[in-house]
Amino acid sequence: MATTVDTHREVKNLVGAGMEESHAEAVVGTVMAVRAGLATKADLDVLRTEWRADLDLLRAEVRADLRELKLDLIKWLGGTTIAMAGIAVAALSLILG
Repeated sequence: MATTVDTHREVKNLVGAGMEESHAEAVVGTVMAVRAGLATKADLDVLRTEWRADLDLLRAEVRADLRELKLDLIKWLGGTTIAMAGIAVAALSLILG
């Protein structure tokens, strides 16, 4: 929740505490400029929501990549097994003659 600051009142408070008015205005202006750049709870909530959505998308992409990798591995191992079986049959044929 954004809060408002009465900058005139804050300048008067600093002047009342003994600060020169020009210095008090500069201090209050600087504080307000810094404050404007700070993230609010609402900003962080939006960012958190965006990050969660990005993370969910990344998880889905990783799962899809893993499924594809698993299929490629099964195909490769299947082909290798068939080739090895062929080599074994050929070797036995040569040996048994």
